[in-house]
Amino acid sequence: MWGPPHLSWLVVALLVQRERQRWHHAVARAALDRDDDDGDLPGHAGWTYRRHGIGLCLTGPDGELLDADFLTETGEVIDTWFFTARVASLATSPTRIAEPRLWRWRPSDDVIVDGIHELAAVGLVRYTTKYKNHVTLAPELEARAGEVAAELDTADGRARWLAIIEPGGDEAHVAAHRAWLSMRVHASERPGDLLPLALRGTTAEEAVGLCRPLFGRKDWHEGRAIELLRARPDVDVTAAVAEALRRADVAVDHPFSPYQACAYLLERDLERELVRERFDAWAGLSRVAGYGGHPLLADFATLALERLPDRALPLVRRALRSDVPIAVCEMASLLAAIDQRWCHRELAAALAEDRRESHAYLAAALRSTTSDLAHRRGASAPGPPPRAPDAIGFTFGEVLSARADDDVADAIDGLRALATRLRAGLPEDWMGERG
Repeated sequence: MWGPPHLSWLVVALLVQRERQRWHHAVARAALDRDDDDGDLPGHAGWTYRRHGIGLCLTGPDGELLDADFLTETGEVIDTWFFTARVASLATSPTRIAEPRLWRWRPSDDVIVDGIHELAAVGLVRYTTKYKNHVTLAPELEARAGEVAAELDTADGRARWLAIIEPGGDEAHVAAHRAWLSMRVHASERPGDLLPLALRGTTAEEAVGLCRPLFGRKDWHEGRAIELLRARPDVDVTAAVAEALRRADVAVDHPFSPYQACAYLLERDLERELVRERFDAWAGLSRVAGYGGHPLLADFATLALERLPDRALPLVRRALRSDVPIAVCEMASLLAAIDQRWCHRELAAALAEDRRESHAYLAAALRSTTSDLAHRRGASAPGPPPRAPDAIGFTFGEVLSARADDDVADAIDGLRALATRLRAGLPEDWMGERG
């Protein structure tokens, strides 16, 4: 075998993926000749297809998501994210073995992708792009893919592979798996991706030990550690979080870690003077280094609504007018979910200003409220400018306008609990005073 279960099942699942892509390329070409971008897969009952870019995503009757681009004749190139999506789609399958067992030991896309980095380091796969999103199998694995996949199609074969890879049963490998996770957090290029799994079931001391090496990085991974420790009332890393907040440089650093540090300290009502000074500095940025605007402005505005209401309304207004469309979507969706008169007022005021592409999110948010007047205002908003008769493709504004209602609806679904809490503390016609 290729090592412990978390590694061996990854190799086996990649072998199966290789054969599934061979099948995909053989059957999916029949759909390429059709005019429709989606529909039933010809000759395969229960299967559907969806065309995208240079690829085709097939969905099986058991929920299998088999997605691949047509990069080679038989599908040798495996897209790592298409692979993780297929594994996740089969994580609870009663008739598969490699995918459910891999998900048992690596239950997230990020942890699976990190495993592919491990395989690349020992030569079992090779990256074919600088982005490390496409791999091919080493020749010795490529040669075994058909044989292994065929054996796993039988009940006896699945039982044999389970006994080989996990002798002694699941519990026999739990301690070693936890030890590996602890080691891998500190060895991986992206430790924050592994932290959610590594922190499961840890004591406070163990959690601090896992996260401590990430403090001082001044990056997303430091912020991710703080974010996860925010949910651990048994863990006290106040000194490290406060130091991270002091050290962050508004001129060069990304705001994610400072944002998480502010949230951690505000939620615990600690370091009040430091938090307010640094919150104002980071939330007040008009543009973050490397960006055309402030990508976390809606997050700071939301945190202010929860913890610093006297600072919130100016940030809400700035977020609704942001140069970063996702910030507009996030802020507009939260106001639609809160659904008070002050929310309708602020959305309508932003929509009435000079039109931007992101106005589609403001209109969609108004249409998502319970107010008839807000509905009418949202419905009357103009769409994207008319297209030239000879235009090819779609503009960003056209794409955003077409997706706005779905994007806002999806965002609202994830914001309902937060919106309920905020609604309870804010008056209907709130004007920015402390709640």
